[in-house]
Parts: sequence; structure tokens; C-alpha cells
Amino acid sequence: IMSKSKINRLTRYIKTKVLSMSTDDYRKATLFATSSFDQDFQIPDLIGQTEILSEEHREKLCAHLPARAEGYSWSLVFSTSLHGFSLNSLYRKMHKLESPILIVIEDTDHNVFGALTSCSLHVSDHFYGTGESLLYKFNPHFKVFHWSGENLYFIKGNPESLAIGAGD
Repeated sequence: IMSKSKINRLTRYIKTKVLSMSTDDYRKATLFATSSFDQDFQIPDLIGQTEILSEEHREKLCAHLPARAEGYSWSLVFSTSLHGFSLNSLYRKMHKLESPILIVIEDTDHNVFGALTSCSLHVSDHFYGTGESLLYKFNPHFKVFHWSGENLYFIKGNPESLAIGAGD
């Protein structure tokens, strides 16, 4: 997490150097400058039961929410224990959602990881989403993987698979 002085320097840099930056550089810089770095956040209320996400997980994730996602309750939209394992069911449940989506996965070795996507998941022939999207893991230590700025491959869904993040 960046210190307040680094954030202020970055913000001044963005304001004074924006004309010399490429569009991709500007998008990446403003994404991290406008995200919340304030540690005085409130843990969102949960609407629905989670079998995976602990309060400690929620605390750690809150520090990395985009500003437009702060202050809202988290609602359970899809759970494999309630809705099964069909990707089509997941896409149907997300059909009318527009808010950022938090995906939480626990594998058979009890590793918890996932993604925060800038928009709902849907089937598409091309990649979609924005640099607000990120990946994260909790095991062995919490780590967030922000957009590298190298490409625009955020999310791509089809009936057989879902991809979040990709390299060239």
C-alpha cells in the first residue's frame, strides 16, 4: 500500500504530466491514484451466507476496492452449494448486475483466491472490463495482482470457460 506522500506525488504527477502520457499510461496511473488507500474503511455487510469468505478476508479485500465499490453491502449472487456448478447458471444470475463483482474460490486444498471484476460476467466473443479488475490470493499470504497495463485482456466468458486476466 502506498503512503499518503507517494499518493500525493503521484496525483501531482498525473495533474502536471497528463499531456505527455500515453492513454494507457494515464488510465493505469489514474486507476491507482483514485482507488481507496484510506485504511479507515468499514467492512461491508454481507447479504447471504458465505462458506468461504472470513471476516479477515473481507478486511484485506476492502483495502483494494475501487472507490465506486466502497460503502455498499456485498450480496451473494451465486454459490456452487446453492446453485450448482454450471457456468450458464452463473451468467444468468449476473445478467442484470452492473456493479463490480467479487469472485471467491476455494480449491480442494482449501486455498482461497479470486478476482474483483469491474463489471458482471457474461458470454462474449472478445475481452471486456477495465483496469479496476484485479486478482488476489490468500494462501500462503494475501497478495493482490493489479492490472499490469500491458494489455486490455480483463475478462472473457464462454459457455465452457471463464478467463480473468491474460498475457499476450
